[in-house]
Amino acid sequence: MNVAKALRNEYPEATIILAGDHDIHTDGSTNIGKELAEKAALAVDGWVSLPPATTLCDWDDFRQQYGLEATKTAFNQQRYKPSIMPIPLTRIDYTAPEFNTSLPLRKGSDGFDTRQDYLIKGYLPSSSVASAYGASGSYKSFLAVSWGCHIATGKPWAGKPVTQGAVIYVVGEGGIGVPRRIRAWEQTINGGSPIDALYRVDCPIFPASPESVQQVIQAASDVKAATGMPIRLIILDTLARCFGGSDENAAKDMGAFIQGCDYIKA
Repeated sequence: MNVAKALRNEYPEATIILAGDHDIHTDGSTNIGKELAEKAALAVDGWVSLPPATTLCDWDDFRQQYGLEATKTAFNQQRYKPSIMPIPLTRIDYTAPEFNTSLPLRKGSDGFDTRQDYLIKGYLPSSSVASAYGASGSYKSFLAVSWGCHIATGKPWAGKPVTQGAVIYVVGEGGIGVPRRIRAWEQTINGGSPIDALYRVDCPIFPASPESVQQVIQAASDVKAATGMPIRLIILDTLARCFGGSDENAAKDMGAFIQGCDYIKA
């Protein structure tokens, strides 16, 4: 609501449309998304548009299922003013193409306008598997520590905004180098305060091993519970130590490693 009011103050003549979430519950619970959207619209003399659905749904869910053009049409058709028409929405039926395959088929450029979220704007995409590579002694681990500390504290990195969250740093080579670097960062950038949302695993983990993957997933669950924050970044340092006895240059072994990383990410 505060954002809507700020926009109204900035643009007093503009038409403001609240694209709300349709939080439909089968048990009859309050539709919070609809309620909040209508409340904000009433405060700024605006409009509300909710996706036509019979289950929990937001507009991006609708777009992914029915495509951009159908979403544009539905968005306009579903628009209403709460103060003028506070009545239940009429469901509009859209039929998605039916395919026999279980693969997620989508038309041509459908989804081109999906927003790319970043952990570090312009550098590190969220929900991805990334690799920092370079010659030996090129400070890759220092970079990883810096990224982890900035994301765990929410501090901008090199002037770029970050998405704050908990971080797990797998110190595959063990030793005291990484904790000392973290402490140096705390003293120079964090006012000496410890970073509560950054946890270390002082041994290698092996994404190609299903058992190891489950251990990482459990560790992530524990850290999330301890910090109350979502896990944003898991750092494996180094690739060689977390590759086990496999061959980094073998496509089969690298494929198993990446598959394990994807499973952890999911």
